Amino acid sequence: MGSTLQSSMKYFAKAQELDLFSANRKSSCLKYVRVPLALGLLGWSLGLGIFLCYPEDPLAKRTHPEHRIRISSRMAHRPTSKGDEHQIGMRSGNGSEEQWAERMLARLFRAQAETDPVEQRDALKRCMDELTPEMAASFLATMDPDDLGGAAAHHLFDLWVMAKPAEAAAWAQSLVGADAMPSLMNLVALRWSVSDLNGAVSWVHTLPGGTLQNDLIRAIGFEAVRSDPLEALRLAAVLPSDTAQADLIYRAASEWAVTEPVTAKEWAEQIPDEMLRERVLRGIAVTYAEEDPTSAVAMLQASTAEGSEQDEALVSIIQSWSQKDPVLVSTWVKQFPEDRLGRDAVNNMIQAWASKDLHAPGEWLRTLSSGEIRNAGILAYARELGRTDAALAERWASCVTD
Repeated sequence: MGSTLQSSMKYFAKAQELDLFSANRKSSCLKYVRVPLALGLLGWSLGLGIFLCYPEDPLAKRTHPEHRIRISSRMAHRPTSKGDEHQIGMRSGNGSEEQWAERMLARLFRAQAETDPVEQRDALKRCMDELTPEMAASFLATMDPDDLGGAAAHHLFDLWVMAKPAEAAAWAQSLVGADAMPSLMNLVALRWSVSDLNGAVSWVHTLPGGTLQNDLIRAIGFEAVRSDPLEALRLAAVLPSDTAQADLIYRAASEWAVTEPVTAKEWAEQIPDEMLRERVLRGIAVTYAEEDPTSAVAMLQASTAEGSEQDEALVSIIQSWSQKDPVLVSTWVKQFPEDRLGRDAVNNMIQAWASKDLHAPGEWLRTLSSGEIRNAGILAYARELGRTDAALAERWASCVTD
């Protein structure tokens, strides 16, 4: 700072040498400019000295608690041309870092104000393409709490949480009382469980118990169903007994049956709640049908009670089975009773069969005696024919008997 003052004094001395302060100067022009010129030189040198002595990162200053600049979504209403919008997205050649940050925030809020969802998404994506996760975190720190629930904040937080979920989670958890806090925490759960399921599970168990923690456990559990159904079942076990827990158990057990149907069935048979147990066992059987429909039917009939729910599961198995061996299924379906189960079974079978061979179902239908199964089969076949041959479909539909 001392060297700066010395420089200032040199400029002042130089001004004296030039006789800018002399009353004897005759030029009327210099008479009016000599004092402002000297003061300007003094101010310029002082300003330069302050800048050199106290360099500071503008973005760091923005996030300091004593200097934080609050930006609100009202900035979205500032008019700007398309050319200007392009320029404010560029960090180079456009003023200081702080000016760039201010303009980027304004651009984010203008994108959020777009009424067309596609335009809004594309505009926000363009902004995200120019930011790093660290920048996103800094911008979130400048926002008013009321704006954290908006699309701009959502995109910024998404960028941050995908790169550094633990940091983003800690920040979101600190927003106690903010309306946006639950949705941001839910986004943490979803993103983190995809990138690092074990990390997400460990994190969620550290949270205070209550409604929010249960919601996050459910979110992670449903994300875990495909990648780790056993972990999803472990998460379901700590949830309160409600519809959401039952749905998670059903989906996780059904996914488990893809690789270990018998083990999944044996586990499901231990579920104490009868309604849930029956539902899960039906789901396991339907999943098993993708691999072994014959064994799946046997499992379904042996482990679940007869009734409409079992019939629905059976119809689903028939549809899967018809994709593999429609001829064998057609022999079995012939033996079904002339009731709703028989009608639903033949309808699903014809639909699956016709997608593989449009001619064969018609030949099979000609072997049936009149009745509800035959009528249901004819109507299903006519619908499939109608996609390519309306006249033939109409002739078949006329074969339905009373």
